[in-house]
Amino acid sequence: MSSTPQVSIIIPVYNTEKYLNECLDSIIAQTFKDIEIICVNDGSTDNSLKILESYQKKHKNIKIITQKNGGAGKARNTGLEAAKGKYICFWDSDDIFEPKAIETLYTQAEKSEADITICRMQMFNTQTKQIIPAPLSIRTDLLNGKTIFSRKTIPEKIFQISVGWAEDKLFNTTFIRKNKLSFPLFKSSEDAAFTLQALMKAEKITYVDDVLISYRVKNTKSVSNNRDKSPTDFYKALQIVHKEALRSGIYEQIKQSFANYVLHFSLWQIHSIHNKKIQKQLAKDYKTKYFKEFDVHGHSKSYFYNANEYYEYLYNYHPHATIKKVKHRIGICFSFIKAYLLFPWYIYKIYEKSLKQ
Repeated sequence: MSSTPQVSIIIPVYNTEKYLNECLDSIIAQTFKDIEIICVNDGSTDNSLKILESYQKKHKNIKIITQKNGGAGKARNTGLEAAKGKYICFWDSDDIFEPKAIETLYTQAEKSEADITICRMQMFNTQTKQIIPAPLSIRTDLLNGKTIFSRKTIPEKIFQISVGWAEDKLFNTTFIRKNKLSFPLFKSSEDAAFTLQALMKAEKITYVDDVLISYRVKNTKSVSNNRDKSPTDFYKALQIVHKEALRSGIYEQIKQSFANYVLHFSLWQIHSIHNKKIQKQLAKDYKTKYFKEFDVHGHSKSYFYNANEYYEYLYNYHPHATIKKVKHRIGICFSFIKAYLLFPWYIYKIYEKSLKQ
């Protein structure tokens, strides 16, 4: 590794001793060697720090920074401040990475001179050992053959191209620092705030159509399993993106894409909550506050990209959802009664036609 490495890999580490060896082994095995590995020990209380220290003794490109527990966002910000690489990626300490992950991303980033380079991910179920495809990690079907894009070329779909994760993306460091991007100190959804801002500000975004990361699910200590404790963090993340889009004068360009993302993210959020009381409060906030603030209200069906999500919104979170739901049910009942009453007539017509034949 040179004194100024080409890629800085930033890894927040908090009590992941069970998976940390496997993760670090997959990073050490990277075919691209001009990297620095910045492990931010975020106040771990298990053996994570000892594991990091044992790897550091064997590998000079591993740097350990220890801090009081502040969450993944704070840990990533700490790593970002220390990073020296031309490019930066934010990887999690319980995931697994293909040997050519950095080489593949770096090669495409250099070739395209991109601000952001995205790869595909897959889900890895810790309990069942099952590999689950994640096709939404890159929506190549929305790109019309483009390999380089930005909000200027696909403003209406910029937030639908990939998921709001930071982990599946290689970022140009100059781009990040020029735009003063950092992670908010939330317990969840901090990566969405960072990533969505990056996507809407990037001049060049590219991708590699390869699965390079296995994202571990069913890890009970994962942030994604603690959403009941921070049910409004996703809303705060969306507020950050919304305000920055308005401030930057690009909101009107991405308004439709953002509204669709808000709807998708909000529905996913409420389905991820286990506490019924919190679900009920979120549903009320969606109807009276959140969807109004983010311009989800006031559009016809054609404005939305997913029909199922639109109907869930229409009958549950629209300002007049109750009336629309009643009308819908009356319509279904009327159709059933009409079909029931006309059934003998249809049978007669079929019988009459058979006689003529």
